[in-house]
Amino acid sequence: MDSRPGGTPESRQWPWLLSNSGVLTVAVSVGVLGIVSLLAMFLIAAGATASERAKLQIDAIKFGLGFFAAAGAAAALLLAIRRQQVTEDAHNLDLRRQFHSENDAAERQLTDLYTKAVEQLGSTVPAVRLGGLYALERVAENSPEQQQTVANVLCAYLRMPFTLPGPARAEERWRESYEELQVRLAAQRMITSHVAVAEPDSPRFWRDIDLDLTGAVLVRWRLRNGRIGHASFAGATFVENADFTATRFRLGATFSSAKFGGGATFEGTLFGGDARFRGVSFEGVTSFSNAEFGQLALFQGAKFGRVVRFDRSRFGGAAVFRGVTFEGAAHFPGCEFLGPARLERATFAVSANFEECRFESNTQFDAMTARLLSFNDTVFAQPTRFKLASFEQTARFDRTTFAADADFTGCTFRHAAFFREASFERDADFRQARFARVAAYRRARFGGHADFNNAVFNGGVRFDGATLIGDIDLASATLTYPAALDDLTVTPRTDRADKWPAGWHLVTSGGAARVEPL
Repeated sequence: MDSRPGGTPESRQWPWLLSNSGVLTVAVSVGVLGIVSLLAMFLIAAGATASERAKLQIDAIKFGLGFFAAAGAAAALLLAIRRQQVTEDAHNLDLRRQFHSENDAAERQLTDLYTKAVEQLGSTVPAVRLGGLYALERVAENSPEQQQTVANVLCAYLRMPFTLPGPARAEERWRESYEELQVRLAAQRMITSHVAVAEPDSPRFWRDIDLDLTGAVLVRWRLRNGRIGHASFAGATFVENADFTATRFRLGATFSSAKFGGGATFEGTLFGGDARFRGVSFEGVTSFSNAEFGQLALFQGAKFGRVVRFDRSRFGGAAVFRGVTFEGAAHFPGCEFLGPARLERATFAVSANFEECRFESNTQFDAMTARLLSFNDTVFAQPTRFKLASFEQTARFDRTTFAADADFTGCTFRHAAFFREASFERDADFRQARFARVAAYRRARFGGHADFNNAVFNGGVRFDGATLIGDIDLASATLTYPAALDDLTVTPRTDRADKWPAGWHLVTSGGAARVEPL
């Protein structure tokens, strides 16, 4: 809303009634009405008796004169109203002139303050640079429309090259570096304190500010409950721990090629747009627990040096972990993947926990390498692929639901593989898979075609208590140890096309079917 005083006389749109023609028209109209009334009353008096005629003529004259007086009074009233409005317009014009003068003075003062603050940031004296920072903060608080501009200047300052103070530096250089570090820490605190939600209606809160800290060196970065439009930390270096707990990036954030030298916390963080972590290096413990990714979550080529947690996180778009290296334990329990999940060529060097997850779209773990791995109680709603994946230690898929095709073609299981009570609603493809230890499908359910063509079971395979609804192909599988098939429940059909390993055959009797040794 415009807070300036009202319009000028030049801009006044006068009502027609107050114009010269309007005033004249009113006066003439009232006068004409008086003349007409006078003539009418004279005509009435002419028809009266002689004794009444004189009295009626006098009344007619008085009545007519009253109309002429009324016409003059109406004209005078309208002119007085117009004169008052002219006076008010002149007063408003003075107010507008005063407003513009004050506003121009305030803008000049703000411009001078901003210019001097920016000049101070270029000083060689740390105290002067600090003064420039606080002057910029004052500019943002006194003029909310300048908050983004001030944030841009602070970010630009933090993007300037900087070398941390270290023991190997000369004393003078070390002091200069240390003093500059204090200035930069003040700039960081200034940004993080103003974009965090404490009092949303306070002038100290900078709403939906965009941050561009590309390539910046950030030390002990702490931003909790921040509210940001879009942020770029691409190529940034985070020294010591970095904290983004419960921060909301309304338009997303970019961290591509950033380096986190300490721990990184993104617990409860919301990425409204794309979250880009391509090629990021996390050297410390990392947590994305309860994070929400509204669109693309891109971690391709990232490296997690220690434990990372994505517990109960929600991926609304594609989740891309292609080629990611997890050098510590990776925790994804209770995650929800609404878009495609891509983990091809991912490496889980210690363990990976995907228990109780939901994958609502296509999922690919092709050529993945993992040690301890668990998908217990997980649901795959769409086709899932583990082609050529390598499971170095125990792989657990107990009670896992594959609602669509499950493809384990060419997988290598170097330790025990557990699919106990797993449900394969559609086709299950284990062609050319190699099992070094036991493969347990106890009480599993195969709703579609189960293909074990050329699979190698060096540690034995157990199907005891499993239910076979679709066909199964085990004829060309290599069974080093005897297979447990006699407790397999087979749904009888006249069109069954099962292929059993040597020494076993299907016996149908009395409407029931079971596998028995020859």
